[in-house]
Amino acid sequence: MPRYVFPTKFALGINYPNPFRYATKIRFALPVEAAVSLQIFTLNGRLVRRLITPDRKLPVMYHEVLWDGTDDFGRHVATGTYVYRMTSGKHMESKIMFMVR
Repeated sequence: MPRYVFPTKFALGINYPNPFRYATKIRFALPVEAAVSLQIFTLNGRLVRRLITPDRKLPVMYHEVLWDGTDDFGRHVATGTYVYRMTSGKHMESKIMFMVR
């Protein structure tokens, strides 16, 4: 019988690969069912992409999202440093990633 490992705390992982050229995976963990927001920003704080919106709850588990290096309008973003932020209730965590074209 398979055993499942569930997360015990909220966690935002380091994206892989980092730096990246075309796409990168962002991993995060939810210890409870929760509405989550996962967004990409420039270092100046401008919102680039909404990867996950908090319109529905996600289950307890480890999650993975692919970012293809485009903005909300489907345009490729420039080479540079970006911040990705996960927010869920009172929990907020951010990390930095690098895109090289």
